[in-house]
Amino acid sequence: MSDKRGLTVGLTGGMACGKTTVARLWGAMGARVIDSDATVHRLLREDDDVRREVREAFGDDVFRADGAIDRPALGRVVFGDEKARQTLMGILHPKTLAIHRAEAEEHITAHPTGVAVIDSPLLFESGLDADMDVTVTVAAPEQTRIRRALTRAQARGSLVDEHELRRRNAMQMPLDEKRARADFVIENDASMDDLQERSMAVWLALARLVEST
Repeated sequence: MSDKRGLTVGLTGGMACGKTTVARLWGAMGARVIDSDATVHRLLREDDDVRREVREAFGDDVFRADGAIDRPALGRVVFGDEKARQTLMGILHPKTLAIHRAEAEEHITAHPTGVAVIDSPLLFESGLDADMDVTVTVAAPEQTRIRRALTRAQARGSLVDEHELRRRNAMQMPLDEKRARADFVIENDASMDDLQERSMAVWLALARLVEST
């Protein structure tokens, strides 16, 4: 029996860098994309232990009348308080990391020439990068990212303003550090065509790595 396994790739970036677009492009190329945000949302929605711990930590104000967690309300609490953010990470990350590791392992074991991509904004902060074969950071200038994030928020009807976005951005690991720690960096500072070209160049490099292992 062959012990060949596929490749695990940790994909990260700063706010509104475009990593979700990169993940979607790689998914179209056959990657198994594991979305960290989707996992977190599912845990907040469905996991009884998570909901209990969130209530114990943050009280009834972050819950809706129907008993579901009010994610916007919870977000306002944790983005305004670093201690609160760390508390929430402590609740969510053990389960999130376990799910991601299991899903990635399942895919690369079943598909020895496959690629499992974990799309995670907190790849380095959570320590998940240590489990990855390769790490990739998608980056863009701060002003570009703020503009994109503001446009996206306005399209969703959110009242968040530029000051709030900059404050949230400042609470994250500096993008230059994510650049320095990654094996590959994709700069998303030009057109969508440029991003696609750069993403595909990295994808081809990943495919070569899979073939060589």
